[in-house]
Amino acid sequence: MDKRIFKTVEKSMDEYHERFERFFPRSEPREQSLKYMKGLIAAPDRRNGWELAEMAGDRCPDRVQRLMYRNNWDLEGVLDEHIRFCNEHFGHYDGTFIVDETGFLKSGKSSAGVNRQYTGTAGKITNCQVGVFLGYTSEHGNALLDRRLYMPDSWISDSKRCARAKVPADLQFLTKPQLALEMVRHAVFDLQCSGSWVVGDEVYGMDPCFREGLADLNLRFVLAVKRNMKVGKVSGCKVGRIPLSFWPENTSMSLEKIAAGLPDSYWKSLATRAGERGPIRYEWAGLRVIVPDEGERWLLIRRSLKHSDDLSFYFSNAYSDTPVMQLAEVALRRFAIEQCFAEAKTEAGLDEYEVRLWHAWYRHITLSMMAHAFLSALKKTLEDRIKNVSANCERHSQMVSNSKNGVVRRRVFHGMDQFQAPQKDSGNARALPRKILQAGSK
Repeated sequence: MDKRIFKTVEKSMDEYHERFERFFPRSEPREQSLKYMKGLIAAPDRRNGWELAEMAGDRCPDRVQRLMYRNNWDLEGVLDEHIRFCNEHFGHYDGTFIVDETGFLKSGKSSAGVNRQYTGTAGKITNCQVGVFLGYTSEHGNALLDRRLYMPDSWISDSKRCARAKVPADLQFLTKPQLALEMVRHAVFDLQCSGSWVVGDEVYGMDPCFREGLADLNLRFVLAVKRNMKVGKVSGCKVGRIPLSFWPENTSMSLEKIAAGLPDSYWKSLATRAGERGPIRYEWAGLRVIVPDEGERWLLIRRSLKHSDDLSFYFSNAYSDTPVMQLAEVALRRFAIEQCFAEAKTEAGLDEYEVRLWHAWYRHITLSMMAHAFLSALKKTLEDRIKNVSANCERHSQMVSNSKNGVVRRRVFHGMDQFQAPQKDSGNARALPRKILQAGSK
């Protein structure tokens, strides 16, 4: 690897970290936080305390542990500046906020929030911590904006257990949708983040208070709901108001029965992009329905082309003249957060930590999200430069195409196109950003 590239990346990381320095009153945590983020990106194996200390040039992990446990620094100030950075680089008026959770497998009972609970990471109920995250996606890129550690009620009701894990004594039990709404409100209302849409799975879509909270923030949502929900029929023949003969007037009907009764002529096969999965084709149908206690809403139904009983349902408060294609495209933006989780875990050590205390979990997760956001922004910057260089080279090539020396050599930043792109391989072998930072030590 060209050492000039390494120096450019390292300089970019230093400049990136400068915007956070005011939140570290002392030099040791300020310097150690930068080393920690570089270690998360560059460590060749697991990011344990010894590995990160070695990457930072320390003889033992004491400084790493002080950064996580004892050093005084403004964590919430750092988080807010991270959200502002993401908004500057990825923000767009049509951007989408994504709410979702991911699990962190753990053994033992001491880590804050650890419990036997379901996590999609393992695909089953197991001993783990669960973090609720706020992601963001737009035409400029993807990032993780905010995080909350989900604390089961069994933890909140056990004051002694909470005290051992340094959980705040006044912490109240909050559901995952309540945690998600807190993060959305903070990003949109407090920090004025750009965006129009919110997407999420059934955990969030089935909560009417969450849907109401988003509407109060003037945000449009496309949220997954369960098939057994019942809705009322909207009469008339305006946009999205389909005169369905199988559905009696003034009668509630389950979403599953509505999908089964829709004539084939109402289904449209649309190609959409589902995050890292690339272009994918489904059949979609959209109609206006009455949601109890909320009024008229869009019901969006997705059906597999191969298996007609493979159905997904969504509610949306989008305008009545919104095209079904647009609603379908927004619904599938949710997969961008899965891509963020995969990248942050592989490239920035999101799930590789050895901390048990409440505040230490937040510190590690925040620094990991910052490292991932840096890589995302760096990739975007390099892509823009490559496009400009390629365009200039193409114009120059046309001007000197008749000359013997009219050969234009393009220098491509090998591998950066792999970041935030579909990957077949997994693991540290494909972690290009880590290789970049390692190159300077050879």
